[in-house]
Amino acid sequence: MRLLIFSLLCTLIFIHAKGSFSLFFEPLSMNAREAILNYHNKLRQDLAHGKVHGQPKAVNMQKLKWSKSLAAKAFAWASKCHYDHSDLKSYCGTAGFYNVGENIAYASLSNENIEDESEVIRLMKETAQDWWNEYTDFHYESRGCSSVCSHYTQMASATVDKVGCAFTVCQPLSGVNWSGRAYFMVCNYGNGDNWGDRPPYITGPKINCPPTHPIVENGLCSGKRKLPKHLCKDVKSPKDCQFWKSI
Repeated sequence: MRLLIFSLLCTLIFIHAKGSFSLFFEPLSMNAREAILNYHNKLRQDLAHGKVHGQPKAVNMQKLKWSKSLAAKAFAWASKCHYDHSDLKSYCGTAGFYNVGENIAYASLSNENIEDESEVIRLMKETAQDWWNEYTDFHYESRGCSSVCSHYTQMASATVDKVGCAFTVCQPLSGVNWSGRAYFMVCNYGNGDNWGDRPPYITGPKINCPPTHPIVENGLCSGKRKLPKHLCKDVKSPKDCQFWKSI
């Protein structure tokens, strides 16, 4: 199935059953959360081990953990069944981050039923892989893209250490040229430093984990993240929030 990808991830599932649509307002199961989290980390490990063709290996790639707060934001947006990016400026302060990155994607489901957890997991992995495959259009040295590659650079951002995702099935999904059933997947990433001409990660001959994540786990940097002294809590608080809301 050809996925139509554009770019953001918590947990809403619409299940097709006996000709009707049932809406479940509940988090993804533990299995589904772990599956998409582990898939993200596997792709990041490949980059850390120099296994992504045409891309230099990453030496400061942080291991991702699941964020309930980021997932909740993704859930709230995905449940609207409107294909577009959310207003990320309103996310400032979520989970202590001064900004949040977002990947979103959709695909038609004209001949498919989402009947069990394994099907949801399969589609989420396929979508994440499509985002990641944009690496073929990313040029590390120039930071340029020969086509859309912002989904890849968001997933490959070394400073990201939290992710939260959502998956919905909508009929219709507004904002797209399709009136039938479609799934809508959203993933949020913190911090969302995927902008400007900065590289998504640093490269070099050996691992170079930051002090906040000093433990090396199969090429990824882990450890307890030390929050800054001044957390970004709302628009009236630290200047980082004001800066993010102004760009």
